[in-house]
Amino acid sequence: MSVTRTADYPIETRTPVGESPTFYGTGAVTRDLTECPLPNRGETTCFAYDAPAYLSYDAPANASVAGSVVLVGSNEWFAGGWTGNGYADRVSFDVTGPRDGWVTANGTTEVGRGTYPSPER
Repeated sequence: MSVTRTADYPIETRTPVGESPTFYGTGAVTRDLTECPLPNRGETTCFAYDAPAYLSYDAPANASVAGSVVLVGSNEWFAGGWTGNGYADRVSFDVTGPRDGWVTANGTTEVGRGTYPSPER
């Protein structure tokens, strides 16, 4: 499933936590600096965190269940060609058996990927 929402102004992609949508806001989780999965180009910074997630479903005891959800914020503009910048916040889990309660999922936030500065608001 994908949902797109267009904004009339540039969004904050260098430091989005508390400024732009993320799964967990400022102070809700502790983000620790980590290595980025893709090569770091310039200002890209990555963080890892434990993400509380509520799972409720029925399954056989030996069923493997995995899931992930990604929230992406980006700016695009034309300057002699299309360019832009963005961030991504990801939460994923991998569990076994039925669940009805809280689990600790893996969260990652990647910020500052792309071309800077963004056009002014």
